Amino acid sequence: PVPLTVKIIIGLTTGAVLGLALGEAVQPLKAIGETYVGLMQMTVLPFIVFSLIGNIGRLNMPELRLLASTGLVTYVLLWFFAVITALCFSNAFPVLHTSHFFSTSLIEAPPSVDWLRLFVPSNPFKSLVENSVPAVVIFCILFGVGLIGFDSKQGIIELMNISAKSLHKVNGMVVQLTPYGIFAITAHSTGTIPIREFERLEAYYLTLGSCILIMTFVVLPLLVSTFTRIRYRDVIRISADSLLTAFVTGSVL
Repeated sequence: PVPLTVKIIIGLTTGAVLGLALGEAVQPLKAIGETYVGLMQMTVLPFIVFSLIGNIGRLNMPELRLLASTGLVTYVLLWFFAVITALCFSNAFPVLHTSHFFSTSLIEAPPSVDWLRLFVPSNPFKSLVENSVPAVVIFCILFGVGLIGFDSKQGIIELMNISAKSLHKVNGMVVQLTPYGIFAITAHSTGTIPIREFERLEAYYLTLGSCILIMTFVVLPLLVSTFTRIRYRDVIRISADSLLTAFVTGSVL
């Protein structure tokens, strides 16, 4: 059978060719692409909830302390590289002196991020509805930690594990549609984005693409292969389908 990665690349290539050939005529494919992305996202947050609660709840206190210490170090290390990358990317462009024109941004304050609401799950159900992933993760971690020490927790642990496996199976069905969804998304993008717009942002695309390539194929895989027994090529091989899908859909979820 043809590997899924090859099918995704074929869908990406044929979608780009069709979009360039037909132009605005590929507009109806937008609905197909959005449907695919919605189906991919529908299992993500529920899977996070069930898998985190089930896997943390099964631990004992020594295992939890080990996980917390190593996880915190890993988290800080990833944030360090993310901040360094953001700073380098923001300084990659020269300062441009241009004329000033009126803009609503001069009199309107930019929208601010409510960090407290993003990270504190005061209402976990609302966080689920609003896709506030950090708040959902914190709630699930605390819920799982609360299960540690109970002798009668096996029933809820099994329920969480079965639910996570069911969602994984559903996601596997949707993943089989990935080549067709990527074909529709690529065709719509290449057919509706004007060439002049791409030319104006060419430097931005090149700089952003360089940062993404360095982080994806150098920094993160080397971190994994350095601190674990997983080889570099295995990291790339396993994550290839996910990387291609996230790149085409423009969605981290």
